[in-house]
Amino acid sequence: MNEKLFNLNQGEEGLDDLFRNAADAEQPAAPAHAWLKMNLLLDEEEQKRRRGFAWWWLPLLLFMAGHRHFVPQPGPLEVEKTKSFSRQLLPHESSGKESSPKEAAHTAATGTQQSADQKRDASFIQLEKQHLNATPSRKFVSEISTPEVSVKKELNQPILEMSPESALTKEESMTLVVSNELEDKALYPALPKKQQLSIPVSVSNTDPAIPGQTIVSTPKKQPVTYRFYVYGGGGLDRGFVSGNHESELKPAYGAGLGLELNKRWAMQVGFTQTRKLYEAPGNAYTPKAGSYYDNPNFVIQEVYADCAILEIPISVRYNFLPNQQHQVFGMLSMQNAIMQRESYDYYYTRFGQPAKGYYTYRTKALELFSGIGLSVGYEYRISDRLHVQAAPYFNIPTKGIGEGSVKLRSAGLFAGLRYSFWKKK
Repeated sequence: MNEKLFNLNQGEEGLDDLFRNAADAEQPAAPAHAWLKMNLLLDEEEQKRRRGFAWWWLPLLLFMAGHRHFVPQPGPLEVEKTKSFSRQLLPHESSGKESSPKEAAHTAATGTQQSADQKRDASFIQLEKQHLNATPSRKFVSEISTPEVSVKKELNQPILEMSPESALTKEESMTLVVSNELEDKALYPALPKKQQLSIPVSVSNTDPAIPGQTIVSTPKKQPVTYRFYVYGGGGLDRGFVSGNHESELKPAYGAGLGLELNKRWAMQVGFTQTRKLYEAPGNAYTPKAGSYYDNPNFVIQEVYADCAILEIPISVRYNFLPNQQHQVFGMLSMQNAIMQRESYDYYYTRFGQPAKGYYTYRTKALELFSGIGLSVGYEYRISDRLHVQAAPYFNIPTKGIGEGSVKLRSAGLFAGLRYSFWKKK
């Protein structure tokens, strides 16, 4: 490339000459679409400026509207009272010259009328105060003055105290009543209609401390009653026979369903799984007819038993404290038993010689009405549905059960939860 094109300091023409020649040279005319685009940009800028000016007035209008709405404005009654008080404070203007009898009479009549107006305004204020106090036993003397009374006051004549009825004529009394009603309406805005409020209070309907007030007493909340309930829990059980014989405590658990007849009475049926380990004398065990130990040459001396029994009690329950947080109840039960497994260790004599035997029976036999159960317990109400309870019990046998027809007693403690459902209508 030619280096002379890029060296501006060489040649006859310098840098200034190059700029001057370029400025003097004629340039091509701008196309029409460029001018159109320029006009559109200028119009858009003008519209933005106008919109900004319009939005500037909006906060000012909002401020003026809020000031008009929230700042209290003086009412017509306040303006009238202000004019009245300013009229009372104006001094009496006199020219200092001696007035004629006509002017003196006119001045006296005008002053008497102003005095009467002032007295009437004062009486309105006094009646308004008495109306606000609203004491049942108030007694007052009217200070409302007529023109005759004002003249008597100026002449220093004795004036008798009069009641409002005697001091005012019928027309003036009506005017006074209407004025008081208008002032009350102006002073006190219209209140909404009286609403019936149910406010829980602890006073009676004939409380003299609140005259003229209707008291709505809150009724005491009654607990909800239910038709059915379920219960479940566990405890400890001990089976034994009469006499001084060994036995052991074993865990027991169970559940059931109950029906509430009323607030005090209920019926329930359930099951209890128990295991009974006990020692029985030979005369308490009676072998079944035709069994191995049903032999006159065999004499049972002692039996050690380990039995798994499913008990099915049918109970009647009585509540001593119905609808209370703390409940005491009693139950009477009819016991039924299913002998699931019976294991016995026999100590006996065979033809006069000591012997020992062991046998397990799994008969699954059902023993109906095998005993009577008695129980007295305590129950605490957690909610209308849920209760926690605990009750000791004692079962008395009515007949023998199992392979040896043993009259087995039992005692223990059962604790658990009771849940009610199905509301009574």
